[in-house]
Amino acid sequence: MSIIGIGMDLLLGVLLVVAIAFGVRLEKKLKALRQGQESFAQAVRELDAAARRAEAGLAGLREATDEVHDSLHDRILKARELKQQLDVQIAKAERTPAPVAAPAAIPPLERPRPAAFPQSKPAVDRVLARRFDEDLFESAGDPR
Repeated sequence: MSIIGIGMDLLLGVLLVVAIAFGVRLEKKLKALRQGQESFAQAVRELDAAARRAEAGLAGLREATDEVHDSLHDRILKARELKQQLDVQIAKAERTPAPVAAPAAIPPLERPRPAAFPQSKPAVDRVLARRFDEDLFESAGDPR
């Protein structure tokens, strides 16, 4: 073998070692790329699952909103109906003549109220207000 042949063999050997080193580096980079791709695919799957959960939550929220809207609409209609009834009663009361006052010579009969059952006007107002609220909310399906 000549010097040229040995030089060519050494050059070929060096190039082979360099090619192997590049192959090892390339394999490491490809392995890192595959791991990154797998983690990216996992992140996409998790994002897809979260989007599905959010869609399900939105659907539930829409249903609840529709139910509340219907309930509120029914209450508003009932309130308008009661307002009209009250307006009619107020108009009727305004047309009714004032009661005739008792003559001054005859004193009105006074009955003593038992102390155990005092009935004040604010208490009557509270009872009437409670009955009005119960009537208003019973028809809307409220379990009060």
